[in-house]
Amino acid sequence: MTDDVIVPRAMKNLQTKRYIRYGGSKTIRAAGLFPKAPPTTKTRKPVDQKPHEPIIEVMHAISETEWKPFIHPEVAQRYHDTVVAEFPDVFGDKLPPRKTPKPGAPKHRIILKDNRKTINGRMFAIPEKFAIHMMDFISENLAAGRIRPSSSSVASGTWMIPKKDSTARPRVVHDDRALNDNTVKDHTPLPRQDQIICRMARAKIRGILDCLNSYYQMDMHPDSVHLTAFKTPFGMFEWLVMPQGLCNACATWQRFMNWVLRKYVGRICYVYIDDIGIFSNSVEEHHRNVRLVLEALREAGDLRQLHRLSSVSQCLLQEQGLLCHYEPH
Repeated sequence: MTDDVIVPRAMKNLQTKRYIRYGGSKTIRAAGLFPKAPPTTKTRKPVDQKPHEPIIEVMHAISETEWKPFIHPEVAQRYHDTVVAEFPDVFGDKLPPRKTPKPGAPKHRIILKDNRKTINGRMFAIPEKFAIHMMDFISENLAAGRIRPSSSSVASGTWMIPKKDSTARPRVVHDDRALNDNTVKDHTPLPRQDQIICRMARAKIRGILDCLNSYYQMDMHPDSVHLTAFKTPFGMFEWLVMPQGLCNACATWQRFMNWVLRKYVGRICYVYIDDIGIFSNSVEEHHRNVRLVLEALREAGDLRQLHRLSSVSQCLLQEQGLLCHYEPH
């Protein structure tokens, strides 16, 4: 008698199924998400079960009876281009230069545990082949008004990390470990990924919006600007916008996005830091949901004078990657 597992038709679209049959066990991920687990040679008699009665454990079930319309990729791309043309102030490939924020605009603030503690980061050596990239990074952000020369008594070290793509600019990283250790933590929670994925997987139509350099769209509080100073071989500078590497940066951005989309989170969309997932049950409903989300982002941009979505965003999808998970039709 074979130990192969046959997936019943009624269970075809279940994300995760576990079968124990005839003393053997296998785990299958359905819908083509992952390959089948290799067959096991171990045998074990199920507890309190008859030899020929399978034990089935179902997680995040998706009914096979749910009908999902087919959307041609060209139709989806035309719709996306139409939305981008209608909201040119929201989409873009580059962030515009920083402008003076309006009164009441949100800002990132750093609260220290001990104001008397000295933070003087190490001056790291920059390889010669990365020096030109470091100069480009500084000149671009100076021209955009995101950084300025600094004479702060608090400073962190800076180095550059190459990316997998050798032709891409190396990533600039600040050593903010000492500053983060002396920072009062913000415990704003991030939403659970499993709940977002489960809800998005049940939707018939989906869309995903990706915020472009989201941290650079948040200004630093004037009282905290001097704490963001960083050392380079070309001088010391400080950030006027929220840099990457601060321990409370994720919490600040998540709290702000929850406030911007407070009317729609959990109803037509979810937000996970800089990713916005929109879900709908019909094409007509999806048109309306996308417009509501973009109008909310536009309204927030009027307050902050900055809010840009990356051009890789897709407003109309059936298959999409979200939170490093692939969600098929």
